[in-house]
Amino acid sequence: MPLDNLLNLIAQATNQDFATIVPRYALQLSDEKIATISFCFWITHMAETDLGAVIQEAWQLTKQKEPVDNEALLQAFQEFVKGTERLNPDELTFYRQKIKVYETLIGENAHSSLHWKLNTIRNDLAHHRHDSLSYEGQSLDLVDTKRKLLSDYFTISLSEPDISKSQFLNTIPDDVRTELERLYPSLRRDN
Repeated sequence: MPLDNLLNLIAQATNQDFATIVPRYALQLSDEKIATISFCFWITHMAETDLGAVIQEAWQLTKQKEPVDNEALLQAFQEFVKGTERLNPDELTFYRQKIKVYETLIGENAHSSLHWKLNTIRNDLAHHRHDSLSYEGQSLDLVDTKRKLLSDYFTISLSEPDISKSQFLNTIPDDVRTELERLYPSLRRDN
């Protein structure tokens, strides 16, 4: 598209038009590819936002449940995850950090596995690998693959996680575990 035509299109664009000007006219992507990229963006955005909210809620409840020195709590958390980057649940910037904190606190499970897959999709988007967007080996250009991913996301996200593999909960002293079980009955081993 000649520059004059593109500038004219921009000058007359409505708010709705801006969603497609860059992908359709500047990048010359098909409507199907634009739809796939949009789907991938929004599902990864939703998943990362949801995971961040879960971590923040749990972390805030932990800090508020009993009088505790927040700095000491943060130091204990960071000592537990030593050997990795310094992670502060109050300041998680990247999706991978949120997944690492989730795995540390809850354990590796279907939730974290799905989040790693979504993080790969997010990275593929961010690094312009639009032609390789896939889920479980199937192209996300396919409607059935989008259906599967969205169904898996809601099915897994709305189910209770298995916390039996939690690195954190399985390595704390028994007296601390007993106190946590008193504060949070859902953490009891017999649940």
